Amino acid sequence: TTGEGAAGIYTYAGGAPKTGDTTTAIHADSITTSGDYASGVMAIGASEGVHLNIDVDAVSTSGTGSRGVFGYGLGDIAVNAGTIATSGEGASGVEAFSFYGDVKVGAANISTAGQAATGIYASTLTGDVVVETGDIATRGSFSSGVRAFSRTGDITVTGAGDIRTEGDYSYGVLAFGEGSIAIKNTGRVETAGSFAHGLYALGRGDGLTTVVNSGSVAVSGDYSSAIRALGSYAGGGVKVVSTG
Repeated sequence: TTGEGAAGIYTYAGGAPKTGDTTTAIHADSITTSGDYASGVMAIGASEGVHLNIDVDAVSTSGTGSRGVFGYGLGDIAVNAGTIATSGEGASGVEAFSFYGDVKVGAANISTAGQAATGIYASTLTGDVVVETGDIATRGSFSSGVRAFSRTGDITVTGAGDIRTEGDYSYGVLAFGEGSIAIKNTGRVETAGSFAHGLYALGRGDGLTTVVNSGSVAVSGDYSSAIRALGSYAGGGVKVVSTG
């Protein structure tokens, strides 16, 4: 597609009371878009019983806000992605936001170029978040490799590939919320920029905050920590294990 706001695939479901659950399922081999806010896949689930299941092999976008995959809903969201490449300010690779459901994102290879263009951003208010990723490369400030958030649920982020960021405040992996948080890295994480932490777990509630690294983490930049783990005063503690 070419043009502002012209999504490769757009779906909408829900918006009215309904008994039982439904699923919006999307499978795409290859999508290319060009234009501001022209995302590759945009899926909306406007009821808590609408679950989004998105499976894409290859997505390429260019333009401000032109996200590779954007899932937004009230229920569960699952994204499985092969290769995603985006360029443009705010052009993140995968963004999945739920109000009440669980969010799970898996991706093999993601690259972004632009400010505020995170590789994967997975977020929910009350559900759990699971992110499993291979290679991620971002270039731009505020463009972390992975951002994972749940207000009350648990978060697990597993990195098995190379995660590289270039830009200030561009963390390799950031996980934050009020539940239990676990970051597990078996790959290689590299950041270049000020305040660009490699693995950053920020616990704000009563859950345990855990970082386990058996890979490698390298940072270059002022005020950047390779591993940074913070727990709340009311939390279940902080645990860091690094054998890489």
